[in-house]
Amino acid sequence: MMRKSILFITTVLALLLCLSGISAYAQQPVSNPSRFPLDFNTKWSAVGLRFQGQDFYVSESPIEDTCNCLPQSLRSRGNSGLLFSFYRNTGSRLSYSLNLGFSSGRVGTKPVPTIRALKDNFTSFRGDLYYHIGPNNQSVSPYLHTGLHAQLGEFYASLPTGLGLRYLSKKSPIMLTSEVNYGWGITNQLRNNLIFAFGLHIRLNAKQATAPTAVSIGGILADPSACLDSDYDGVPDGSDKCPRLPGSPLNAGCPICDTDGDGVTDDKDKCPTIAGPINHWGCPVPDTVYITKEVPAASPAIPTPFAVPVLTFSPNTNLLDSFNTTLLDLYAVTVRNNPANRYTIYGYSGPTKLEKQKSNDQVTAVINYLVEKQGISPERLVARPGLQGGTPHTVKIRVAAEGEQPDDSSTPYQKKSTY
Repeated sequence: MMRKSILFITTVLALLLCLSGISAYAQQPVSNPSRFPLDFNTKWSAVGLRFQGQDFYVSESPIEDTCNCLPQSLRSRGNSGLLFSFYRNTGSRLSYSLNLGFSSGRVGTKPVPTIRALKDNFTSFRGDLYYHIGPNNQSVSPYLHTGLHAQLGEFYASLPTGLGLRYLSKKSPIMLTSEVNYGWGITNQLRNNLIFAFGLHIRLNAKQATAPTAVSIGGILADPSACLDSDYDGVPDGSDKCPRLPGSPLNAGCPICDTDGDGVTDDKDKCPTIAGPINHWGCPVPDTVYITKEVPAASPAIPTPFAVPVLTFSPNTNLLDSFNTTLLDLYAVTVRNNPANRYTIYGYSGPTKLEKQKSNDQVTAVINYLVEKQGISPERLVARPGLQGGTPHTVKIRVAAEGEQPDDSSTPYQKKSTY
């Protein structure tokens, strides 16, 4: 009678605690799923029920076992139980649980007196320590565990060790556990046993259900989850159009494509659909054409070259406007009528590599115009782009010094021009 009273009181207590946990959860708003964290570094508690079954058909000394000589059903060699469980996540990879309930069936000892020995109802207590392995912030977490399992009536105790899986729901307080243990008998010649268990818990996160502390983003208060950057590209998920793919802040968090596959992204490629080298802004290099014969003008030679004014370009272009082409047309007469002279086309730029490249393009445009439109031989023209000390984006022409050679960084004459 006393034992039945203990079982009844334990069952009622477990049910009352479960109902109180469910009631506490039901009173909390469910619109904020972040109050059920998954990471190991958060402290929280849970209450629930643990269902387990024990099989004592594990023989270390068959000679001593006088009753297991015939096949036996699970019911004739083990027991099953229902326990109320309190579970605590400690804020690291460790957690623990305390379980109290009842079980019914047999407990196997060695040697077993009779096949019907020790059939009874028991008050069960169990304490476990868990160590979680695997990556953090995952719904399913494997774990290792050990603990103490005691059955009260006639006192029997074992040390269960084993493996298990824990499942945490992201948007609800549900926690599920399943595990298998090997129980090492430590009292009354208790036979070692296998334990299979399943747990259903409700997480108690009432304190975390309050509104999260707001953070300021650009002067606007926002939820901290707005700062999450899943792909680490510097664009928060709330503003990232490709939150799982690293990209550029200039493209709303999505990667900038390279349509023609030439290594120059479309935002910098002047020919995004036609492949070309990086040093030519992603455009193909035109074929090189050399003029082998120069037709001199019929007018007499001019001893003093025509002084050409400075050719001025816009900072972001190498296009020759009509004013510049008119000046070059006039100066070409001087060049043709002084065939013994070589001429240097030199341009000024800023100190950066990009500015020097732009100066090279501008000098090349002038040379191309003189060769293709005015018939000047390219061997008579010397390119000297990217000079310092003058006004950037300007190009001038002078008679080349004896033995003067073009810069190594300059581009040779190219057929295709921009003017």
